[in-house]
Amino acid sequence: MSDTRRAMAGLLFGALCILLSAHPAVAQGGSRCTVTEVTYKQLSNAVLITVKADGLLESDINIMDFWEQEEGNWQLRQVEVVPFKLGNARSGVGSLITIDAYPVSHLKLNTSTGSREGVGLDCELVLYTRAIAGRIRTSGMRMGGRQVRGDVQVDMERSGDGTEFYITVLSDKHVDVADLAAAAPSEVTPELEVAINSAGRLDVKAVNSSIREALQQSAELASARLIIDDAVNTRLTCHLRDMALPELLDAIATGYGLAVARRDGGYYISEALPQGPAAYWLSETAIIPLRYLSPADALPLLPDYVLRFVKRHKDGNALVVTGSPGLIEKVRSDIERVDRPGLQMSVRAMLVEMSSIDANTRALQLLMAGGDTQWELNSEASSLRFAMLPDRLTEVSARLRALRRRGDVHLRVEPHMTVLSGQRAEFFFGSRQYFRFKNQTSAGTEVTIRSADVGVRLVVTPWGATREHITVPLTIEASNILSVGAGGLPTVARRRATATMVIAAGDTLIVGGLRSSSPTDTVQSTAPLLLPPPLRNMAEFRNREVTERDALVLLQVEANNRPPAGTPQDTHGEETP
Repeated sequence: MSDTRRAMAGLLFGALCILLSAHPAVAQGGSRCTVTEVTYKQLSNAVLITVKADGLLESDINIMDFWEQEEGNWQLRQVEVVPFKLGNARSGVGSLITIDAYPVSHLKLNTSTGSREGVGLDCELVLYTRAIAGRIRTSGMRMGGRQVRGDVQVDMERSGDGTEFYITVLSDKHVDVADLAAAAPSEVTPELEVAINSAGRLDVKAVNSSIREALQQSAELASARLIIDDAVNTRLTCHLRDMALPELLDAIATGYGLAVARRDGGYYISEALPQGPAAYWLSETAIIPLRYLSPADALPLLPDYVLRFVKRHKDGNALVVTGSPGLIEKVRSDIERVDRPGLQMSVRAMLVEMSSIDANTRALQLLMAGGDTQWELNSEASSLRFAMLPDRLTEVSARLRALRRRGDVHLRVEPHMTVLSGQRAEFFFGSRQYFRFKNQTSAGTEVTIRSADVGVRLVVTPWGATREHITVPLTIEASNILSVGAGGLPTVARRRATATMVIAAGDTLIVGGLRSSSPTDTVQSTAPLLLPPPLRNMAEFRNREVTERDALVLLQVEANNRPPAGTPQDTHGEETP
């Protein structure tokens, strides 16, 4: 192909890319629609949200809202707010849609800045906890696959006819759908018995009864004036005995999310989250500051039925609670129980390489000395095995010194990291190797440099409430280069094992069945020594040899002393060689 034809082909390809990228904007300007309804459905392991419109919805996301770069590697970002756009729609349902079904708090439909005639919505799905993006299919973007990548995951997809937009939020909690059905209005015959004794104390026995009727009968027997807001209309099931009227009202209000106020000699009852202006004075709002937890960590720890009364503070590390004084006090008490400084976990690891199969056997016999456990490894069988030693890592290291002096084992690295309970610690024993390969393009030969991590990667997330026993979820991955293709692209074999271990303080975990790669570079020269350096360098050639050895990873996790209350804590891991 001549240079002129190649240039024309490049121009046509560029113009086609511009037209394809501009397609959503053309559709947005050509057709408009209105969001007519937003519904949601609680599933056993997810919440399904459906946005309905009276026309074709043009949806889009900014992919950079869901990805972040850390240490040169791109990874999915954990978000508490999921943004997306409905570029050709206006809202016919308002700007705030309350959902309050864990893990979803609410949906915001904001008119885009600079939009014409209110067309164009910047939407935000606000969650109670952090989530990552999963499978997203919008008008202008496709991202992710079908696999579940995290505990909480957000999937988005447009319907086949384009008039509906589905958002599925996979949850890290399981909800019994049968319990949800039981919470709906029941067909059980209502029963209600209200009595008062000579001391003026009340007994209430109700089964699927009207809460309004039960409260009104109680107030009449106690000769008290009671006003109930029209929004209070639910079914009551309870058995309360020997209670004064104020105690009775507070107990029912706390259990059913109501607010009680006493004014002018009477009682007023409304929803804790008022539905109208007349009921706002019955509720209170309080800000509960958080010291050690973030809102995303604290909210999932609260009971699900109080989540609709709690929101995260917009600017500070705090929660905002709206409801009755009893409800606010309950949330405050629950937060005080969990908002405490976490244990500091000291994580130590060691990579031990064996020079031969016999050295591997001797090392295992030495480590297991004194016990009745027989342990055998075969790294060629691609199997990873775990074992526990009731000894500290320093004692295990001392046992290996004799083999180290004989050259049978090599103690490569011994990193140490300190993290808070529940935080992740990652170790990598290996190297990043770079490969150059050529690719033929329309512009000629393109040389690309790609990297591959070769070695052993260990990821642990220790947590525990005591210092005696620590739960350690861990993932270990071993990678080796099998071959390098003709084009220079390597074939990397990876083996991965995931387990959750309970480690006693001072014990050492052994992970075996690994192989490590140790590259060795040599330079040879065939030039006479009298040649000047430039000519001598031209006569040199380099050779890299990779030595494969069986390897063990030793891991020890201990809980440090709990820091005193009020002591600031570093949330980042500290690694020392």
